[in-house]
Amino acid sequence: MAGFGVNMLKFLAPKNFLCKFPLSVGAISASGLALFIQIMLIRECDQCSRSIWRNAYGFSVVGIIYSVIMLFVHIGFLWGVKKEKSSIVFGWVVVTSMWVAQTFCLLIVFICLYNTQVRFISWILSLIFGLLAICILIYIVLIGFGFWLELKEKKKNANVNIAG
Repeated sequence: MAGFGVNMLKFLAPKNFLCKFPLSVGAISASGLALFIQIMLIRECDQCSRSIWRNAYGFSVVGIIYSVIMLFVHIGFLWGVKKEKSSIVFGWVVVTSMWVAQTFCLLIVFICLYNTQVRFISWILSLIFGLLAICILIYIVLIGFGFWLELKEKKKNANVNIAG
């Protein structure tokens, strides 16, 4: 049964970034986007209402620590892509997958929490745009996974050429 899941992930992993560019470009772009998101989470938001800060991560110590840790994870991924370190890339895939799962759970919780405070059409639009954002994040993780598979295959071919 576990083989089916791995084969499915290999099937879903993109071979190119946006069907045109190499996965290394996609991995660097994904890292840049993730760094931007984390920096925006850490920055102070003057336009945000008190409700948003209180309910999301706010100025809580846990939220700031989490954002700083994720910032270092994304910087490490950028370094791992440049140096072609497959273990660093795979570590980023695992940690970022957990980040996406957490974001999905927060999306569901917030939609359920505020469903009575907004109109139905606003609720549906929030759900649609939230799911669209989750799909983009999943694609970014799949780019990292595809790049990891590419590095692993390159390393295996290098070992076969040395032995042969």
